[in-house]
Amino acid sequence: MNLKLNFGKDKNNKDILIDLQKEHLHTIFMAGATGTGKSILHYYLYNQLMKNNTSDELGFIFMDMTQVDFNTWNKSYLYLPVITDQDYALNALELLANQDKFNKKIFVYIEECDMFLVGADRFINAWKKIHNKRNLHIVFSTSRPSPDIFTEKLKQNTDIKIAFNLSSERDSQTVLDKSIAEKFTLPGEKIIVYKNREIITSPLDIKTVDSINKLY
Repeated sequence: MNLKLNFGKDKNNKDILIDLQKEHLHTIFMAGATGTGKSILHYYLYNQLMKNNTSDELGFIFMDMTQVDFNTWNKSYLYLPVITDQDYALNALELLANQDKFNKKIFVYIEECDMFLVGADRFINAWKKIHNKRNLHIVFSTSRPSPDIFTEKLKQNTDIKIAFNLSSERDSQTVLDKSIAEKFTLPGEKIIVYKNREIITSPLDIKTVDSINKLY
């Protein structure tokens, strides 16, 4: 398995390489206002995973409540059909969290936070279990990182925090515990925080965007 990912370049034009498997990183929280580059980044990351691993080694589960991003996804890598119902999504998440063995690496992607309307405690408990699962990784992407969504329990069990431009200083404080992300001005500019490291990144370049579009 190859779970080494390039998250872009830092302000010194140096590649940001993070090996999720080697560093035991399983839970990723991604926040940013609409149009700030979240979709471009996760397409870019998943494209790398598909290039570096076969569909026998790797599977995706997309919980896409907005029904926008994954309608044309490469179905050979889908572990389950794309999930668009919040009740079904929460039940599936709990089943995954309680499962001990997988025959491949599973990446779960959650778009927005509708599951909190169904059961916040159930979601947080599942997230905490996935935080310690060897073959399970989860990415939660939202434009609404309020304190009742990115709770302290969720934050304590999050390995990587990624913040694009956020709508307010309060949102930045919620995600990063400090004011910074509300000051980003360029689409795709972001800060990555993990294992006591903070890296401010430049937007992905046009060649990278083009390579993403070839996925479809």
